[in-house]
Amino acid sequence: MKAKKKLNITHELKYLKKFDTSTPDVFHKIYFELTKTYLEKKKVLNIGCWTGNYETMFKKEKCQVTSIDLNFQALQIARSANPYCDFLLADVLKLPFKKQSFDVVTFFTVLEHLPPKSEEIAFREINGILKQNGLLVITTPSDHFVSNILDISHWLVGHRHYKVEKLKEILNNCGFKIEKMLLKGGFWTDFSIVFFYLFKYLCGLNIYKNRFVERILRKEYAKGGYRDIFLVCRKQEEKKS
Repeated sequence: MKAKKKLNITHELKYLKKFDTSTPDVFHKIYFELTKTYLEKKKVLNIGCWTGNYETMFKKEKCQVTSIDLNFQALQIARSANPYCDFLLADVLKLPFKKQSFDVVTFFTVLEHLPPKSEEIAFREINGILKQNGLLVITTPSDHFVSNILDISHWLVGHRHYKVEKLKEILNNCGFKIEKMLLKGGFWTDFSIVFFYLFKYLCGLNIYKNRFVERILRKEYAKGGYRDIFLVCRKQEEKKS
């Protein structure tokens, strides 16, 4: 694994030793529960793995997982906690894999951190390394006025939120068709973000690993919502000229 490489990211996360561990929080658990049926006996690429929180839930799953991230320190934690997965320092805007290498690509809360107007580049890179009829699973914030107001990073660093129709247009242009769409999360999820950042930087604690907070958010995510977009997209067959 190379330690020094110039990679593309707009809102770079800062690794905090006390805060950033490989223990999954409520969102990693929810994402895993929403996606595990698509992953069995598949070759999976997880883009933006950070410290491998999502990967820690694959110990009993029958699939082959490769994960990439931009932060070398975070990847060291991920690799130590998950020896059954492969980890690589790599950039979604220039994926270092052969064409049609994976059955499924997961892309959780990463799209909004990429450089502006680079979404199509990322999706075309993903399309290239997916097998025919492969799946792309995405979560990203929805463009909703409550979420926009309460998301601190939206105001401070331009953390983007997306409209479903805009995502659909971009994905279609890059050779994907949306097969499933869910809107999850609501006011309590939005409201919790303020406290998430306060506890993270003042106390080094992740409130999303607290059982009480998890119960509240799980109850909210069990219903329909507006905050987060969850998409399952199918790679379309290339049109023959």
